[in-house]
Amino acid sequence: MEVYHQFYDDNYLFSLYAHLATTTVATTSDAVVRSQSLAFVDSTGSCSEGPHLHFGVADGSWAYGPDHRIDPYGWWATTTYPWDYNLGYLWTTDPPSFDLAKETSSNITTDTTWRGNYVVNGSISVNTGATLIIEPGTVVKFKTSSSGITVNGTLIAEGEADSKIYLTSYKDDTVGGDTNGDATATSPASEDWREIEVGLTGSTTFSHAVVRYGGYSSYPVYHYANIYNNGGSLTILNSQIATTTYYGVYNKSGTTTIGYSEINDNTYGLYLENGVANVFNSIIHDNSTYGVTASNSGKLILTDNTFSDNGTAVRA
Repeated sequence: MEVYHQFYDDNYLFSLYAHLATTTVATTSDAVVRSQSLAFVDSTGSCSEGPHLHFGVADGSWAYGPDHRIDPYGWWATTTYPWDYNLGYLWTTDPPSFDLAKETSSNITTDTTWRGNYVVNGSISVNTGATLIIEPGTVVKFKTSSSGITVNGTLIAEGEADSKIYLTSYKDDTVGGDTNGDATATSPASEDWREIEVGLTGSTTFSHAVVRYGGYSSYPVYHYANIYNNGGSLTILNSQIATTTYYGVYNKSGTTTIGYSEINDNTYGLYLENGVANVFNSIIHDNSTYGVTASNSGKLILTDNTFSDNGTAVRA
């Protein structure tokens, strides 16, 4: 019979090694690292022409199956790519790691799913009637200060506790690798990219997500926010909104719900100008001016939150 062993890595990929003999790990759920010995090859099943190895990679969101297979080298043939998901070159030695991310500058016009590593180059939108789903473990990096996403349709970015979604700077090497390929020459900072804007017809949900290093603005529009709600529906749960020069979350209008989340290292953690903001069971800290501030035109609801090391906790 054939022997299959499956191993997951921190990029949420699934590896299959077929025709093995004795393994050197205790279970198929053990974490493994580069250069670690996994098993000894053998000859099993119908492939009995001597010891050899069949190796495969699949999308880790499902254990193994033909719809989730990945070609580690990318598809080199001239025919149509045979599988529906291609991460590109998965090795880290050659070519360099910036080839691991798929770059996009196109609007989302039909229902779309992102998984893996993405680079957004420029300002794109999720059009009315379209849905963009960002799957657990996905890293989205914004390449320029003008890069961002405007949501006029639906954006659903729901990660998991052990497989978060990141929306961050192109210079952020702590997740998704050294995407810009410059080693330590650059490091991320606030205003490296524009923002996530939720339009009047937009609906955006973040869960187990980290949004950081955004907030760049220029004439004639000045928002200065990681996330800017311009009249739509915004939900942030079990997430972190951090590190921008002005606003972590700016609610111009519409409804914003924030729960079990962390807002930190901004000038204003949350700014409510109009509309409704409901914040509960969240930690708001190290925002230099206000943790939360609201105008008289907005309705602010705060329940069971923790404030620490802000210039002023709440101004309403």
